Order: sequence, then structure tokens, then C-alpha cells
Amino acid sequence: MDETEPTGWTARAIVAAGMAGLAALFAFLFLYGDRQAATGASGAWPFVGEVILFHGAGGLVAGAALAGLFGRRGAAGWPLAALGGMLAALLAGLIGGLLSSVPALLSGVSLVTEAIRVGAATVVTPLAVATVPWLGAVWAAAIAALHLLALAAR
Repeated sequence: MDETEPTGWTARAIVAAGMAGLAALFAFLFLYGDRQAATGASGAWPFVGEVILFHGAGGLVAGAALAGLFGRRGAAGWPLAALGGMLAALLAGLIGGLLSSVPALLSGVSLVTEAIRVGAATVVTPLAVATVPWLGAVWAAAIAALHLLALAAR
């Protein structure tokens, strides 16, 4: 193999893709947990699709931005990955909320209304974990897997 050929995924790409999937999954799980309230509501599925798409995009950006906290060797590696996972989850929700608010803001909706919506979107992952506590273990396992994959890629 030539030294100039890429050997596989970079740590940044691994973390970005993983956080995109994780953010979209937790957005879906949060909305799925609240499905009884939305049963029979017309137009609910386009909203659900929008939330999942925008949280996934937010996770992609957040994962790429915070990939440096994953895959570090030594005693600081695991705490940095945990911190990176928490920050990336919040940042993914924030970015997803901002992306979903753009059309409403362009149509002249109140800034206060959209600020509340963005704030709620920011904490989708913690709310999903608070609603179904075992999802915290799923989140921790996913962050650990991303850390180990990023470590292997470095």
C-alpha cells in the first residue's frame, strides 16, 4: 500500500457520523415516547421527519467540531470522551433546533416562540434519557464505542 493512500475513516469522520446517528436516534426516541399525545394528529409525521433530519445534521456538525475530544490516550481520554459526548448531544440539539426554526423565523414568527423551541430542542437527548432511564446506558455505550473507534483511527 502506498503511504499516500487513505487507510480508512478518520477519527473526525467516525465521530461526526456516529454523533449524527445518535442525535437522530435520540430525537426519534424522544418523539416516539411522546407518541400517545400525538396519535391522530394530522401533520405529525412531517414534523417528526424534520426533527430527526435536523437533529442528525446537528449531530454531524457537532461531532465534527468536537471530534478532538474522542480517541485520546491516557487517563484523560475517557473523561474527555464523556465530556465531548455531553457537549455534542447538547450542541446537536441546538443546531437542530436552529435549523428547524429558520423557516418560521423567515415567515415572521415571534423570536421568543422560536427561542423556546430552540431551547427545548437543545435538551432532547437529556429529556429522552429522563423519560426512559435505560437510554442513558445506551447513550454511554454509544459514546464509549465512538471513543474506541476514534482511538483505533488515530
